[in-house]
Amino acid sequence: SLGFGRNALVIVRPSLLDGQRTELRVGERLALAVTRPVRALIPARVRPIPVEDVAQSMLDAALARTAPIIIESESMQGAAAAAATRDGPSARTEFEH
Repeated sequence: SLGFGRNALVIVRPSLLDGQRTELRVGERLALAVTRPVRALIPARVRPIPVEDVAQSMLDAALARTAPIIIESESMQGAAAAAATRDGPSARTEFEH
């Protein structure tokens, strides 16, 4: 239950996650080192995605009246920045503390 008396299943399908990790993932680090400089040239569906955008997309889906069933990586791109410009909860402010 999402706290609003309803249940939902949302499948989140991010591409390569771009964020801090506690464990060492050599392949991931190498992929990010190669793709970060050319990020804007990579199609959004396969572009590395900041973990903040994934978190914000999940929060938005949880709070939406009708959540999408599947959230693809390209629709998550820029979600954190968009949330910062509007009123309402953002993953950054909700989970930083």
